[in-house]
Amino acid sequence: MSGVFAEPPREHSGARASTGTLPAPPRERPVPGGLPRVTSPALAALVADPSREHRDALMRRVAQDGTPLVDPVPVLGATGVAGGAGDGVAGRDEDRVYTFLHVGGPATRRVLLDVEGLVGPGTHRQAVLEQVPGTSLWAVALRMPAAWRATYAIAVDDGGLALASQDSADAARLVGLEERRALARAASDPTTHADLDAWFDLLRRAEPDPLARETALLGEESVVVGPRAPRLPGPLAALAAGPVDGEVSLAPRGWFRAAPVPDGAGWKAWWHVPPVDPGPDGWDVVVLLDGGRWRSRGQGLLDAMTAAGVLRPTVTLLVQHDDAARRTADLACSPAFVAALVSLLEGAGDVVRGPVARDPQRTTIAGRGLGGLAALYAQCVAPRWFGASVCQSGEWGWPSPSGRGSGDDLEWLTGAVSRAAAEPDWGLGRVHLEVGTQERALLPPTRRLRDALAGRCESLAYREVEGGHDAAWWDVTLPQALAATAP
Repeated sequence: MSGVFAEPPREHSGARASTGTLPAPPRERPVPGGLPRVTSPALAALVADPSREHRDALMRRVAQDGTPLVDPVPVLGATGVAGGAGDGVAGRDEDRVYTFLHVGGPATRRVLLDVEGLVGPGTHRQAVLEQVPGTSLWAVALRMPAAWRATYAIAVDDGGLALASQDSADAARLVGLEERRALARAASDPTTHADLDAWFDLLRRAEPDPLARETALLGEESVVVGPRAPRLPGPLAALAAGPVDGEVSLAPRGWFRAAPVPDGAGWKAWWHVPPVDPGPDGWDVVVLLDGGRWRSRGQGLLDAMTAAGVLRPTVTLLVQHDDAARRTADLACSPAFVAALVSLLEGAGDVVRGPVARDPQRTTIAGRGLGGLAALYAQCVAPRWFGASVCQSGEWGWPSPSGRGSGDDLEWLTGAVSRAAAEPDWGLGRVHLEVGTQERALLPPTRRLRDALAGRCESLAYREVEGGHDAAWWDVTLPQALAATAP
């Protein structure tokens, strides 16, 4: 290991999370420019004649296709709701018009479309749906790439109370929302707080779209998926989906075993063991940071990745932190946390009750956001254990993720990589970098890191995905990224 990675700037790490002085998380970073609102070709007939016939025809399409309705960009503008920048512009094959709809009631006053990576404090007023004259329908149309994939929700203001903690899931979401509000306020100019609060007040009403055509791979959130957006490969998708209603699955299932994390560590870990024999050379290893959702909702996909041949027989260590402050402290380039992960790898065979490879060529660590930063850092400081990393939307600006600061306060890990690359014998194994095209604060640092790593890795893959800081595409592209970095 090069000595340049040994002492990251700890004064910028997790201790700041509890003080409210961390930069705003990616979700609350300013969104420049306006939303790409356009006229909806799907609504043209209804707007021209809001008759029962046209409404029924539209709703038949909604019932068949789900929302948002997706259409080619028309060559010429047409009469419709939410006309804008795309009117009268020649259609481009790489773009589509996405029409979001909501069926309102007599008390409906406002309807907000909240899209990850696109709608934020500065743009939420532009994301309010308009009522189609003469109907109970509310709509907004956006021009976005055909490869777009994003999480979205619909927030309806009907004059009633905003979401209350009616069950544990609601309570947890509200707690997380208010933590985000506090972080965003702490990192922003006080003159913007009123707009921030208006947005967060609407977000308290946000719920999945009952008309949505697709939901999240590992959750219940609504997802917009363009015709060219990344998807799971066909065989993997079929296995991950499991049996259709009325059928009984005969496919063998893997199991989970708790990893021996010391009390008070602030995080937990579980090994997933697939329902396959490890073979004479033992199981390969994948470490998934922020892996809790994979334990609760992703077992079918973890099993399927081996069954479909995407991965060789592989055990997966799922790591999940208890709170945001501990997560920040550990994932922000912490040598102690990497050492703790290595300790779990050393004892893996006893926990999973089978042979586990200790070859770095067969061990991959993966994460997103701060987890992406931690994954590459682990590969840098423990190359004898981690031969490959998958880093999705990594916070490469750390310890100043928002881009504020100067000198050593910007992009510390990229600087350390550049300094290590000056050593003739230094290099890494396989590295896979991904970032969303709408992650405006992360795109430039990710490209700079890619350039710093060029020529110093066994293999280096780089991909920009049409989306924001969003699990909607992270979860779908991860299996292919893991396959690409496998030995």
